[in-house]
Amino acid sequence: AAIHVAISSRTRQPDHLDWPADPELPFPSVEQIVEAVRPYPPRTLLWLGGGEPTLHPRLPLLISSLAKAGHRHIGLDTDGLALVSPAVLTTLKRAGLRCVRIALHCSRPAAHDWLVGLPGSARRARKAIQRAAQLGLAVEGSVTVTRPTTDHLVETVQLLGRLGVTSMRLRR
Repeated sequence: AAIHVAISSRTRQPDHLDWPADPELPFPSVEQIVEAVRPYPPRTLLWLGGGEPTLHPRLPLLISSLAKAGHRHIGLDTDGLALVSPAVLTTLKRAGLRCVRIALHCSRPAAHDWLVGLPGSARRARKAIQRAAQLGLAVEGSVTVTRPTTDHLVETVQLLGRLGVTSMRLRR
């Protein structure tokens, strides 16, 4: 079983995908999030997401607090841009992070970058995927299937496999 826990309503910038309902909402506190997931058994996979979860100012503390509360399956559903740094990945893994879901929508960088509205983001997402896999985190790929990505779907899946992705989520 898995649940998605929205810990942020912020994104790096509005893009062609999902826009948060209210980017001015305050971040929920660590205590609020830990309390919200208390009813779920420790074997539940907690996907921390929202807008962009790596924008939460207390992310390492949140992950370690969830781990101390007994949750052993904690993942981030992210654009991966903050995870390019090995120091960030190592800190989050030590806190209790076990898996990441990183969006790489297309093997063609221009299509990915256009879709998310951030030049250079495809290159950074690729590095984050590789580094997370090398660190021993379970890595899931996230691909939005849309007009600029559909023709490249096979090569995108192949690329994600070479980068270390072990499972994939396709979304329309």
